[in-house]
Parts: sequence; C-alpha cells; structure tokens
Amino acid sequence: MINRNKAEAQEGSVAAVNHGNGPQSIDNSTTIRLGGLVNLAETATGAIVFDPVAMREAILSIDHSLESINDSQSDFDIIDVEKKNKLNGLTQEYYDEFISINYEPYFLELDVFLKQRENEDLQKKVHNIVASLNRKIFIKRKNFDTFEDLLTSIEEALLESEFKSLQGKEYTISFFLYYLYACCLIGKKTDEEKKC
Repeated sequence: MINRNKAEAQEGSVAAVNHGNGPQSIDNSTTIRLGGLVNLAETATGAIVFDPVAMREAILSIDHSLESINDSQSDFDIIDVEKKNKLNGLTQEYYDEFISINYEPYFLELDVFLKQRENEDLQKKVHNIVASLNRKIFIKRKNFDTFEDLLTSIEEALLESEFKSLQGKEYTISFFLYYLYACCLIGKKTDEEKKC
C-alpha cells in the first residue's frame, strides 16, 4: 500500500531500509537508498553519509584494546592546535575543556596501537573510513555551525545506526573521532601539517 505520505515496505524490499527486518513504515522524512547503499548512516542534518559498519568494526577493535591504551598517558605533540582549530571551526574552549583533558593524553598510544603489524586490517579500515569521511566533511562542512557539531553529529548517527553493538561505547567513538582530527586525518590541514 502506497499513498502520498506513507509507504509500507515488505521484508527484503528496496524500501526496507531497516536491514530488511520485517515490515517498516517510511514517511517523507526517510531517505531511501538503492542497492548496497541501503545501510548507510546519515547525520541529523543529512549532510554526511557514511558506512556505520566499517566505523563500528574499527571502534570495537579500539574499544577492545582501550584498557591498555588508557593505562599510560603521553604527550601527543601535534602541530599548532589553536591554528588548526581556527581553520576548522572547532572552538578552542571545547578543545581545551574536553579533547585536551580527556582524550589527547592517550592519542599517542592509540597511534602506536594502530600502526602495529598485527593491526594491518584495522589500518586499512581506518584508511578507508578516513578517505571517505574526510572528503564528505570537506564538502559538507558548511552545514554545521562548529566542527564539534559536525563530530557530534557523526557520533550520534553512528550510535543510532549501530546502537546494539556500540551501546555504552560513546567514549571510544569520541576518542576515535578526536584522534582522527588531532592526527590531521580529518578536517582541513594547516600549511605545516601539509608539509608532514
């Protein structure tokens, strides 16, 4: 049954965007993607669409090793963070109050973990996530007031899409996204970062 404002989808149909599990209702606010794109997550503003499964797998791998990562703080030397934040529109106050205190001391350990030989598959996943996400961030950045809004929107879309697997892992999701930002993997790069 299809009418102007509502469509019902049967299991396995193109309109069944909820992983094909039983009948679903779709209204005018639902985005329908054809083919293999059906299971993508989209930020609240609809600006950034990404593969939540790939990001979930990376997050779960990091979360599994997080206890050993959080055992030792280190000084993660990144290029002029104030300049980077200004370039990307991430407020310095947000960086100082949240990222710098709660996440930055562990970035070096995560960096070492990701570069270990036994994590080559995870490195490839992260590389693919970064390639896709950074391009979309560059194109859609203007749809967000601040860069922290953009990162929070990605976190929320991922949690909504993969809640069963990622429930209680909000810290790890934020840690992963902030690490990508601090390592200059997502967001605009300063001139100094481009030379690295």
